[in-house]
Amino acid sequence: MELLKEYDLYRKGMIEIRTKTQIDRYNGALESLGIEPTKLKSFSIDGWGWSPEVAIEKEDDFYLSHGLANPYALIITPKQKNVPVYMPYHSFDKYIIQMIFDELEDQIHELTMRTAIVVECDQEISSYRSPEDLLGIEYFTMRFSTVDKLSEAKELQLQMERKFYDEEYAWADTSLRNKLRNSYQEYGVLANKKFLLPDITFMEVDSFYTRAFDGIFLLRKLAGLRQPVLIYEKYSQKGDEIRGQAAHHMEYNLEDPKLKNYLIDKNIIGVYADTIFRQVEDIERLMFLELANVIFKEEPDVDVSALTAPQIRQRVNRYTKAGLLTENYFEFEDVVNKLKKGQIIKLGKLPKPIFNRLIRPNPEFSKRITRIIWRILLKIDPYDVFRLYIYDKEEFFNQYKTWPQAKKQWAVNYIAPRYKNYLDMDKI
Repeated sequence: MELLKEYDLYRKGMIEIRTKTQIDRYNGALESLGIEPTKLKSFSIDGWGWSPEVAIEKEDDFYLSHGLANPYALIITPKQKNVPVYMPYHSFDKYIIQMIFDELEDQIHELTMRTAIVVECDQEISSYRSPEDLLGIEYFTMRFSTVDKLSEAKELQLQMERKFYDEEYAWADTSLRNKLRNSYQEYGVLANKKFLLPDITFMEVDSFYTRAFDGIFLLRKLAGLRQPVLIYEKYSQKGDEIRGQAAHHMEYNLEDPKLKNYLIDKNIIGVYADTIFRQVEDIERLMFLELANVIFKEEPDVDVSALTAPQIRQRVNRYTKAGLLTENYFEFEDVVNKLKKGQIIKLGKLPKPIFNRLIRPNPEFSKRITRIIWRILLKIDPYDVFRLYIYDKEEFFNQYKTWPQAKKQWAVNYIAPRYKNYLDMDKI
Protein backbone atom coordinates (compact mmCIF):
# COMPACT_ATOMS: atom_id res chain seq x y z
CA MET A 1 0.00 0.00 0.00
CA GLU A 2 3.05 2.27 0.12
CA LEU A 3 2.51 3.46 -3.44
CA LEU A 4 -1.10 4.40 -2.65
CA LYS A 5 0.07 6.26 0.46
CA GLU A 6 2.69 8.08 -1.59
CA TYR A 7 -0.08 9.37 -3.89
CA ASP A 8 -2.36 10.13 -0.93
CA LEU A 9 -4.87 7.50 -2.05
CA TYR A 10 -4.87 5.25 1.02
CA ARG A 11 -6.89 6.28 4.07
CA LYS A 12 -6.45 9.93 3.31
CA GLY A 13 -7.22 12.43 6.05
CA MET A 14 -6.91 10.14 9.07
CA ILE A 15 -6.49 12.03 12.37
CA GLU A 16 -3.49 11.16 14.53
CA ILE A 17 -4.27 10.45 18.20
CA ARG A 18 -1.01 10.63 20.09
CA THR A 19 -1.24 12.87 23.17
CA LYS A 20 -1.97 11.33 26.57
CA THR A 21 -5.10 13.47 26.90
CA GLN A 22 -6.50 12.31 23.56
CA ILE A 23 -5.72 8.66 24.26
CA ASP A 24 -7.25 8.86 27.75
CA ARG A 25 -10.43 10.36 26.29
CA TYR A 26 -10.61 7.70 23.60
CA ASN A 27 -10.13 4.96 26.16
CA GLY A 28 -12.68 6.57 28.45
CA ALA A 29 -15.18 6.47 25.59
CA LEU A 30 -14.40 2.81 24.93
CA GLU A 31 -14.79 1.91 28.60
CA SER A 32 -18.13 3.74 28.77
CA LEU A 33 -19.30 1.28 26.10
CA GLY A 34 -17.94 -1.73 27.94
CA ILE A 35 -15.05 -2.09 25.47
CA GLU A 36 -11.50 -2.77 26.64
CA PRO A 37 -9.25 0.30 26.23
CA THR A 38 -6.41 0.26 23.75
CA LYS A 39 -2.84 -0.17 24.91
CA LEU A 40 -1.47 1.68 21.89
CA LYS A 41 0.56 4.84 22.50
CA SER A 42 -0.55 6.39 19.22
CA PHE A 43 -3.04 5.56 16.49
CA SER A 44 -5.22 7.21 13.84
CA ILE A 45 -8.99 7.62 13.57
CA ASP A 46 -11.41 8.40 10.76
CA GLY A 47 -14.48 10.62 10.79
CA TRP A 48 -16.44 7.95 12.69
CA GLY A 49 -13.76 7.56 15.36
CA TRP A 50 -12.77 4.14 14.03
CA SER A 51 -9.07 3.26 14.13
CA PRO A 52 -7.40 0.70 11.84
CA GLU A 53 -4.60 0.23 14.37
CA VAL A 54 -7.02 -0.42 17.23
CA ALA A 55 -8.99 -2.79 15.00
CA ILE A 56 -5.81 -4.78 14.35
CA GLU A 57 -4.97 -4.78 18.06
CA LYS A 58 -8.43 -6.12 18.91
CA GLU A 59 -8.60 -8.38 15.83
CA ASP A 60 -12.05 -6.94 15.21
CA ASP A 61 -12.92 -4.42 12.49
CA PHE A 62 -16.27 -3.84 14.20
CA TYR A 63 -14.99 -3.17 17.71
CA LEU A 64 -17.10 0.03 17.84
CA SER A 65 -20.33 -1.92 18.05
CA HIS A 66 -22.32 -4.42 20.07
CA GLY A 67 -23.38 -6.33 16.98
CA LEU A 68 -23.93 -4.67 13.59
CA ALA A 69 -27.35 -3.44 14.67
CA ASN A 70 -25.74 -1.39 17.45
CA PRO A 71 -22.89 0.75 16.08
CA TYR A 72 -21.26 3.61 17.97
CA ALA A 73 -19.22 6.58 16.81
CA LEU A 74 -16.64 8.46 18.87
CA ILE A 75 -15.90 12.16 18.43
CA ILE A 76 -12.56 13.11 19.96
CA THR A 77 -11.78 16.26 17.99
CA PRO A 78 -13.52 18.76 15.68
CA LYS A 79 -10.90 17.79 13.09
CA GLN A 80 -12.97 14.68 12.35
CA LYS A 81 -15.37 16.86 10.36
CA ASN A 82 -15.23 15.97 6.64
CA VAL A 83 -12.82 13.08 7.28
CA PRO A 84 -13.94 9.94 5.37
CA VAL A 85 -15.52 6.98 7.14
CA TYR A 86 -13.36 3.99 6.22
CA MET A 87 -15.19 1.13 7.96
CA PRO A 88 -18.88 2.05 7.67
CA TYR A 89 -21.54 -0.30 8.99
CA HIS A 90 -24.03 1.14 6.50
CA SER A 91 -23.60 3.07 3.26
CA PHE A 92 -25.16 6.15 4.87
CA ASP A 93 -22.78 6.37 7.84
CA LYS A 94 -20.82 9.22 6.28
CA TYR A 95 -24.05 11.20 5.89
CA ILE A 96 -24.89 10.57 9.54
CA ILE A 97 -21.57 11.95 10.77
CA GLN A 98 -21.87 14.92 8.39
CA MET A 99 -25.32 15.70 9.81
CA ILE A 100 -23.98 15.52 13.36
CA PHE A 101 -21.22 18.02 12.61
CA ASP A 102 -23.57 20.29 10.66
CA GLU A 103 -26.12 20.46 13.48
CA LEU A 104 -23.86 20.27 16.55
CA GLU A 105 -20.60 21.85 15.44
CA ASP A 106 -20.54 24.47 18.22
CA GLN A 107 -21.22 21.86 20.90
CA ILE A 108 -18.55 19.57 19.46
CA HIS A 109 -15.98 22.37 19.56
CA GLU A 110 -16.74 23.21 23.19
CA LEU A 111 -17.15 19.68 24.52
CA THR A 112 -14.07 18.16 22.88
CA MET A 113 -11.93 20.74 24.63
CA ARG A 114 -12.75 18.80 27.83
CA THR A 115 -14.07 15.35 26.95
CA ALA A 116 -15.03 12.81 24.27
CA ILE A 117 -18.48 12.38 22.74
CA VAL A 118 -20.09 8.97 22.29
CA VAL A 119 -22.73 8.59 19.57
CA GLU A 120 -25.23 5.75 19.81
CA CYS A 121 -26.99 4.92 16.54
CA ASP A 122 -30.41 3.63 17.58
CA GLN A 123 -32.69 1.99 15.02
CA GLU A 124 -35.02 0.41 17.60
CA ILE A 125 -33.67 -3.06 16.81
CA SER A 126 -31.57 -4.80 19.47
CA SER A 127 -30.09 -7.33 17.06
CA TYR A 128 -30.47 -8.31 13.42
CA ARG A 129 -32.03 -11.78 13.54
CA SER A 130 -32.88 -12.10 9.85
CA PRO A 131 -32.41 -10.01 6.70
CA GLU A 132 -36.11 -9.13 6.80
CA ASP A 133 -35.39 -7.04 9.91
CA LEU A 134 -33.80 -4.51 7.56
CA LEU A 135 -37.19 -3.87 5.98
CA GLY A 136 -38.41 -2.49 9.31
CA ILE A 137 -35.79 0.25 9.52
CA GLU A 138 -37.46 3.62 9.01
CA TYR A 139 -34.94 5.97 10.63
CA PHE A 140 -31.87 6.14 12.84
CA THR A 141 -31.83 8.20 16.02
CA MET A 142 -28.45 9.46 17.20
CA ARG A 143 -28.21 9.77 20.97
CA PHE A 144 -25.22 11.38 22.64
CA SER A 145 -23.31 11.05 25.87
CA THR A 146 -20.00 12.40 27.09
CA VAL A 147 -17.31 10.55 28.98
CA ASP A 148 -17.19 13.16 31.77
CA LYS A 149 -21.00 13.53 31.79
CA LEU A 150 -20.69 17.21 30.85
CA SER A 151 -23.73 17.21 28.57
CA GLU A 152 -25.76 15.40 31.21
CA ALA A 153 -24.48 17.77 33.92
CA LYS A 154 -25.54 20.78 31.83
CA GLU A 155 -29.08 19.38 31.48
CA LEU A 156 -29.28 18.62 35.20
CA GLN A 157 -28.03 22.08 36.14
CA LEU A 158 -30.65 23.67 33.90
CA GLN A 159 -33.39 21.59 35.52
CA MET A 160 -32.26 22.52 39.02
CA GLU A 161 -31.87 26.20 38.12
CA ARG A 162 -35.36 26.31 36.61
CA LYS A 163 -36.78 24.74 39.73
CA PHE A 164 -34.83 27.12 41.97
CA TYR A 165 -36.09 30.23 40.16
CA ASP A 166 -39.58 29.08 39.18
CA GLU A 167 -40.84 27.42 42.35
CA GLU A 168 -41.81 29.78 45.15
CA TYR A 169 -40.07 28.05 48.05
CA ALA A 170 -37.33 26.22 46.18
CA TRP A 171 -34.72 28.49 47.81
CA ALA A 172 -35.55 26.81 51.10
CA ASP A 173 -34.86 23.33 49.71
CA THR A 174 -31.51 22.47 51.31
CA SER A 175 -31.10 19.33 49.21
CA LEU A 176 -31.62 21.27 45.98
CA ARG A 177 -29.13 23.96 47.01
CA ASN A 178 -26.52 21.35 47.93
CA LYS A 179 -26.96 19.45 44.67
CA LEU A 180 -26.64 22.65 42.66
CA ARG A 181 -23.58 23.74 44.66
CA ASN A 182 -21.92 20.35 44.21
CA SER A 183 -22.58 20.42 40.48
CA TYR A 184 -21.04 23.88 40.19
CA GLN A 185 -17.99 22.72 42.13
CA GLU A 186 -17.52 19.59 40.02
CA TYR A 187 -18.32 20.90 36.55
CA GLY A 188 -18.37 24.68 36.87
CA VAL A 189 -21.32 26.90 35.96
CA LEU A 190 -22.50 25.54 32.62
CA ALA A 191 -25.35 27.95 31.88
CA ASN A 192 -23.49 29.66 29.04
CA LYS A 193 -21.77 26.55 27.74
CA LYS A 194 -22.98 24.92 24.55
CA PHE A 195 -22.96 21.44 26.03
CA LEU A 196 -26.48 20.21 25.27
CA LEU A 197 -26.62 17.44 22.68
CA PRO A 198 -30.20 16.85 21.54
CA ASP A 199 -31.09 13.65 19.71
CA ILE A 200 -30.79 13.78 15.92
CA THR A 201 -32.94 11.71 13.57
CA PHE A 202 -31.59 10.51 10.23
CA MET A 203 -34.41 9.64 7.82
CA GLU A 204 -32.65 8.78 4.54
CA VAL A 205 -32.68 5.01 5.03
CA ASP A 206 -35.01 3.90 2.23
CA SER A 207 -32.14 2.35 0.26
CA PHE A 208 -28.75 1.40 1.65
CA TYR A 209 -25.98 -1.19 1.95
CA THR A 210 -25.19 -2.88 5.25
CA ARG A 211 -22.39 -5.25 6.27
CA ALA A 212 -24.91 -7.33 8.22
CA PHE A 213 -25.44 -10.91 7.01
CA ASP A 214 -22.17 -10.76 5.02
CA GLY A 215 -23.42 -7.77 3.06
CA ILE A 216 -26.91 -6.86 1.87
CA PHE A 217 -28.27 -4.11 -0.36
CA LEU A 218 -31.78 -2.86 0.33
CA LEU A 219 -33.56 -0.96 -2.45
CA ARG A 220 -37.00 0.52 -1.89
CA LYS A 221 -39.17 3.53 -2.71
CA LEU A 222 -37.36 4.04 -6.00
CA ALA A 223 -39.26 4.91 -9.16
CA GLY A 224 -40.02 1.66 -10.96
CA LEU A 225 -39.91 -0.55 -7.87
CA ARG A 226 -43.25 -1.86 -6.64
CA GLN A 227 -41.66 -3.87 -3.83
CA PRO A 228 -38.54 -3.58 -1.69
CA VAL A 229 -35.58 -5.62 -2.95
CA LEU A 230 -32.94 -7.35 -0.82
CA ILE A 231 -29.72 -8.23 -2.65
CA TYR A 232 -27.32 -10.66 -0.96
CA GLU A 233 -23.62 -10.04 -1.52
CA LYS A 234 -22.82 -13.61 -0.42
CA TYR A 235 -24.90 -16.46 -1.81
CA SER A 236 -28.10 -17.18 0.10
CA GLN A 237 -30.57 -19.91 -0.79
CA LYS A 238 -33.36 -17.52 0.22
CA GLY A 239 -32.20 -15.17 -2.51
CA ASP A 240 -33.14 -17.83 -5.05
CA GLU A 241 -36.44 -18.70 -3.42
CA ILE A 242 -38.35 -15.46 -2.88
CA ARG A 243 -39.79 -14.35 -6.19
CA GLY A 244 -43.06 -13.29 -7.72
CA GLN A 245 -45.35 -10.32 -7.57
CA ALA A 246 -47.29 -11.79 -4.63
CA ALA A 247 -44.27 -11.55 -2.34
CA HIS A 248 -44.02 -8.65 0.11
CA HIS A 249 -40.53 -8.06 -1.20
CA MET A 250 -38.04 -9.47 -3.71
CA GLU A 251 -34.70 -11.12 -2.96
CA TYR A 252 -31.76 -11.76 -5.27
CA ASN A 253 -28.24 -13.02 -4.97
CA LEU A 254 -25.67 -10.62 -6.35
CA GLU A 255 -24.30 -13.35 -8.63
CA ASP A 256 -27.74 -14.13 -10.09
CA PRO A 257 -27.63 -13.20 -13.82
CA LYS A 258 -31.33 -12.34 -13.58
CA LEU A 259 -30.56 -9.49 -11.17
CA LYS A 260 -29.10 -7.14 -13.77
CA ASN A 261 -32.03 -7.75 -16.13
CA TYR A 262 -34.46 -7.09 -13.28
CA LEU A 263 -32.78 -3.77 -12.44
CA ILE A 264 -32.76 -2.77 -16.12
CA ASP A 265 -36.43 -3.69 -16.44
CA LYS A 266 -37.24 -1.50 -13.42
CA ASN A 267 -35.14 1.37 -14.86
CA ILE A 268 -32.78 1.32 -11.88
CA ILE A 269 -29.84 0.90 -14.24
CA GLY A 270 -29.34 1.13 -17.98
CA VAL A 271 -27.47 2.74 -20.86
CA TYR A 272 -29.07 6.12 -21.40
CA ALA A 273 -29.00 7.81 -24.80
CA ASP A 274 -29.33 11.29 -23.32
CA THR A 275 -26.23 10.92 -21.11
CA ILE A 276 -23.92 8.60 -23.05
CA PHE A 277 -22.33 11.55 -24.87
CA ARG A 278 -20.90 12.61 -21.48
CA GLN A 279 -19.26 9.21 -21.00
CA VAL A 280 -16.49 9.56 -23.59
CA GLU A 281 -13.68 9.64 -21.01
CA ASP A 282 -15.21 6.65 -19.21
CA ILE A 283 -15.46 4.64 -22.44
CA GLU A 284 -11.89 5.56 -23.42
CA ARG A 285 -10.76 4.27 -20.03
CA LEU A 286 -12.64 0.99 -20.52
CA MET A 287 -11.17 0.68 -24.01
CA PHE A 288 -7.64 1.31 -22.78
CA LEU A 289 -8.05 -1.24 -19.98
CA GLU A 290 -8.73 -3.90 -22.62
CA LEU A 291 -5.25 -3.22 -24.00
CA ALA A 292 -3.53 -2.43 -20.71
CA ASN A 293 -4.53 -5.72 -19.10
CA VAL A 294 -2.79 -7.54 -21.96
CA ILE A 295 0.33 -5.39 -21.55
CA PHE A 296 0.40 -5.97 -17.78
CA LYS A 297 0.53 -9.70 -18.48
CA GLU A 298 2.78 -9.80 -21.54
CA GLU A 299 5.13 -6.89 -20.76
CA PRO A 300 5.14 -6.50 -16.96
CA ASP A 301 8.12 -4.12 -17.01
CA VAL A 302 6.50 -1.57 -19.34
CA ASP A 303 5.28 1.72 -17.86
CA VAL A 304 1.86 1.82 -19.48
CA SER A 305 1.25 5.43 -18.41
CA ALA A 306 4.29 6.57 -20.41
CA LEU A 307 3.36 4.92 -23.71
CA THR A 308 3.08 7.29 -26.66
CA ALA A 309 0.28 7.10 -29.23
CA PRO A 310 2.52 5.33 -31.79
CA GLN A 311 3.66 2.83 -29.14
CA ILE A 312 0.03 2.12 -28.23
CA ARG A 313 -0.91 1.57 -31.89
CA GLN A 314 2.09 -0.72 -32.26
CA ARG A 315 0.87 -2.90 -29.40
CA VAL A 316 -2.72 -2.88 -30.63
CA ASN A 317 -1.48 -4.24 -33.97
CA ARG A 318 0.87 -6.79 -32.38
CA TYR A 319 -1.61 -8.16 -29.85
CA THR A 320 -4.42 -8.28 -32.40
CA LYS A 321 -2.32 -10.45 -34.71
CA ALA A 322 -1.40 -12.65 -31.75
CA GLY A 323 -5.07 -13.07 -30.86
CA LEU A 324 -4.55 -11.52 -27.42
CA LEU A 325 -6.63 -8.37 -27.86
CA THR A 326 -10.37 -9.03 -27.85
CA GLU A 327 -12.95 -7.50 -30.14
CA ASN A 328 -14.16 -5.43 -27.18
CA TYR A 329 -11.28 -2.98 -27.72
CA PHE A 330 -12.44 -2.15 -31.22
CA GLU A 331 -16.11 -2.02 -30.27
CA PHE A 332 -15.28 0.54 -27.58
CA GLU A 333 -13.16 2.44 -30.10
CA ASP A 334 -16.08 2.55 -32.53
CA VAL A 335 -18.39 3.97 -29.84
CA VAL A 336 -15.83 6.62 -28.86
CA ASN A 337 -15.28 7.71 -32.46
CA LYS A 338 -19.01 8.04 -33.11
CA LEU A 339 -19.56 10.04 -29.92
CA LYS A 340 -16.70 12.41 -30.77
CA LYS A 341 -18.26 12.98 -34.19
CA GLY A 342 -21.65 13.63 -32.65
CA GLN A 343 -23.18 10.56 -34.24
CA ILE A 344 -26.11 8.70 -32.69
CA ILE A 345 -25.31 5.44 -30.91
CA LYS A 346 -27.84 2.71 -31.59
CA LEU A 347 -27.92 1.22 -28.11
CA GLY A 348 -29.95 -1.80 -29.15
CA LYS A 349 -27.22 -2.84 -31.59
CA LEU A 350 -24.32 -2.66 -29.15
CA PRO A 351 -22.65 -6.04 -28.51
CA LYS A 352 -23.72 -7.41 -25.13
CA PRO A 353 -20.24 -7.19 -23.49
CA ILE A 354 -20.02 -3.52 -24.47
CA PHE A 355 -23.58 -2.75 -23.40
CA ASN A 356 -22.95 -4.38 -20.01
CA ARG A 357 -19.82 -2.30 -19.43
CA LEU A 358 -21.68 0.92 -20.29
CA ILE A 359 -24.50 0.30 -17.80
CA ARG A 360 -24.80 2.94 -15.09
CA PRO A 361 -27.37 4.09 -12.50
CA ASN A 362 -30.44 5.97 -13.67
CA PRO A 363 -29.21 9.60 -13.98
CA GLU A 364 -32.37 10.83 -12.24
CA PHE A 365 -31.26 9.37 -8.90
CA SER A 366 -29.76 11.45 -6.10
CA LYS A 367 -26.02 11.21 -5.46
CA ARG A 368 -26.68 9.08 -2.38
CA ILE A 369 -28.72 6.51 -4.32
CA THR A 370 -26.32 6.67 -7.27
CA ARG A 371 -23.43 5.62 -5.02
CA ILE A 372 -25.39 2.59 -3.80
CA ILE A 373 -26.30 1.48 -7.33
CA TRP A 374 -22.73 1.94 -8.54
CA ARG A 375 -21.57 -0.27 -5.70
CA ILE A 376 -23.98 -3.01 -6.80
CA LEU A 377 -22.71 -2.76 -10.39
CA LEU A 378 -19.08 -2.89 -9.28
CA LYS A 379 -19.73 -5.89 -7.05
CA ILE A 380 -21.09 -7.63 -10.14
CA ASP A 381 -18.24 -6.47 -12.40
CA PRO A 382 -15.27 -4.68 -10.78
CA TYR A 383 -13.56 -4.08 -14.13
CA ASP A 384 -13.54 -0.26 -14.03
CA VAL A 385 -10.62 0.47 -11.73
CA PHE A 386 -11.38 4.18 -11.37
CA ARG A 387 -15.00 3.78 -10.37
CA LEU A 388 -14.10 0.89 -8.10
CA TYR A 389 -11.81 3.25 -6.19
CA ILE A 390 -14.52 5.88 -5.95
CA TYR A 391 -17.42 3.71 -4.87
CA ASP A 392 -15.90 0.66 -3.15
CA LYS A 393 -12.44 1.47 -1.83
CA GLU A 394 -12.32 -1.61 0.35
CA GLU A 395 -12.74 -3.90 -2.66
CA PHE A 396 -10.28 -1.76 -4.63
CA PHE A 397 -7.65 -2.26 -1.93
CA ASN A 398 -8.33 -6.02 -1.88
CA GLN A 399 -7.87 -6.27 -5.64
CA TYR A 400 -4.90 -3.90 -5.67
CA LYS A 401 -2.92 -6.37 -3.55
CA THR A 402 -3.23 -8.99 -6.31
CA TRP A 403 -2.15 -6.78 -9.22
CA PRO A 404 1.26 -6.79 -10.90
CA GLN A 405 3.40 -3.76 -10.11
CA ALA A 406 2.82 -2.27 -13.56
CA LYS A 407 -0.95 -2.21 -13.04
CA LYS A 408 -0.55 -0.70 -9.57
CA GLN A 409 1.60 2.10 -11.00
CA TRP A 410 -0.80 2.77 -13.87
CA ALA A 411 -3.77 2.82 -11.47
CA VAL A 412 -2.29 5.41 -9.13
CA ASN A 413 -1.06 7.53 -12.05
CA TYR A 414 -4.55 7.50 -13.53
CA ILE A 415 -6.60 7.85 -10.34
CA ALA A 416 -4.65 10.48 -8.38
CA PRO A 417 -5.32 13.58 -10.55
CA ARG A 418 -8.81 12.52 -11.58
CA TYR A 419 -9.95 11.66 -8.09
CA LYS A 420 -9.08 15.15 -6.94
CA ASN A 421 -11.25 16.52 -9.75
CA TYR A 422 -14.02 14.14 -8.72
CA LEU A 423 -13.91 15.43 -5.16
CA ASP A 424 -13.89 19.01 -6.40
CA MET A 425 -16.74 18.55 -8.87
CA ASP A 426 -18.57 15.51 -7.42
CA LYS A 427 -20.29 15.05 -10.73
CA ILE A 428 -19.20 11.63 -11.95
